[in-house]
Amino acid sequence: MKRCTLWSLLFILTGCSSIGQVSVLSIDPTAAMQTSVALQVATLSAQQTVVAQQVQTMSAALPSATLAPTRTPTATTLPANPVTPTATQIIAPSLTPGPSPTPQNDLTAQGWGQAPIIPVPGKRAREIYQRGLLMGNDPHHFSVAGDCQSVPQVFLGIFDGDRYRLSEADQALEETILNFKGQFQRDGVAVRQGFGITSILDPTWSETKICQVDETPLQCEFRVNRPSILFINMGTNWKNASAQAYEKYLRQVVDFAIEHGVLPILSSKIDNIEGDHSINAVTAGVAHDYDLPYWNLWLAADELPHHGLDSDRGDIYFSVDAQYLREVSGLRVLDAVWRGVR
Repeated sequence: MKRCTLWSLLFILTGCSSIGQVSVLSIDPTAAMQTSVALQVATLSAQQTVVAQQVQTMSAALPSATLAPTRTPTATTLPANPVTPTATQIIAPSLTPGPSPTPQNDLTAQGWGQAPIIPVPGKRAREIYQRGLLMGNDPHHFSVAGDCQSVPQVFLGIFDGDRYRLSEADQALEETILNFKGQFQRDGVAVRQGFGITSILDPTWSETKICQVDETPLQCEFRVNRPSILFINMGTNWKNASAQAYEKYLRQVVDFAIEHGVLPILSSKIDNIEGDHSINAVTAGVAHDYDLPYWNLWLAADELPHHGLDSDRGDIYFSVDAQYLREVSGLRVLDAVWRGVR
């Protein structure tokens, strides 16, 4: 931090000494003054005569001036309603919500379980992100939509302090941590204990002290935080309805995010509470259709005992090892997506 030093300048004002002081005269001062004035007047008269003669000589030498024709000014008719200049407005390019007509990923062909853990954002992801910046979204902000397993205490919050240690291979992630500093520990409006995919679309679950009347948690989160990226970590609490219904609401969330220029990251889950992995399947399918980043957390946890689940708590909660893995993997995903779209 540069420090600016102000230096005061001291101006010293010195008095002016008298110039041409009158000496004591032995003659009458009044007579002398009159004589001096008379001489000065005579000198000025002679100088004026010389100047007049020079002017006459110069005027005679100059060509005669031709007068320009006189133009009669005409009144200018103003429009009845004059147009007032306005500032140029930046118009964000339109981007229609809905599936991409030409998805560039092959999630469907690979199958949801074999997709890469860390996604590579494509052209449409960049378009959504860049359009969002033109709309006023903050490139240093991200949001999370999820349940109790996505609150800052257990998801990415550690990176807003000094308790984390990055491996040698992950040192480049420090730039991403600095870019999103202050967001990791932020208590967002769209993440709460018991939240499901429908909760963030229902004004009933909004924070009354933060959100406006009839504003859903997702609307409120976008208005308050102005994120450029959104993690969608949902599905664990969806156990009493069909995967098709889940897909319907997930598409609504994705459409709303795209409409607001927020880039969604769709995450798979490591549990299989529904019994047929159908939630992960439809999540990957939506990511394919919309050409969006898909975070395959399921595959990342595959190497852990009991697939990263805590069997003592009902096979839906992360084990300690899985929790650590998810923190690091989530940061890597944020880094890959951010670098790929900026």
